Amino acid sequence: MQFKSLKLSQLPIILLSAFLLLASSIFAGSSEVAGSPDGTFGAMADDMTGQMGEFGSMLVAVAFVAGIGFVVVALFKFKQHKDNPTQVTIGTPAMLLFIGIFLIYLPNLITTGGSTVGYTSSAGLENQSKGTATSLGLTAPTT
Repeated sequence: MQFKSLKLSQLPIILLSAFLLLASSIFAGSSEVAGSPDGTFGAMADDMTGQMGEFGSMLVAVAFVAGIGFVVVALFKFKQHKDNPTQVTIGTPAMLLFIGIFLIYLPNLITTGGSTVGYTSSAGLENQSKGTATSLGLTAPTT
C-alpha cells in the first residue's frame, strides 16, 4: 500500500480500523479477568459479557454527548442559513438537528426496544426512572 495515493478522507478510516483491531486484541487477550484461569469457552464468554456491559454504557454516553454537539452545530448552521440562504441550504441544519435529537433519545429508545422484544431488566428500568443512561441492559449492578 502506498501512502502517497491515500486521500485525506481515507486517513480517519484507516486510523479507526487500526484502533478497533488493537482494542479487539486487548479484549480477546485477557482470559484471566473473569477469575477462571482454566481458559474454557464459558470463562471467555463471561469475560466478554462483563466487558460488553461497560462498552455499552460508554457508547450510550458518547451518543448523548455527540447528540448535544449535533444540536449545537445545527443551531450555528441555522444562523448561517439566515445570513446567506443561497450558500447553506435549510436541509443541512434540519438534518443535523434530527440526528442530534435521535442521538440524545437513543438511550430511551434502546430501553424501550429491549422491553418490546421481551428483555426485562430491573436495573435498566431503575436507571431509566432516575434519568441516567442505561448500559444497554446487558448487566445488572449488584447492590
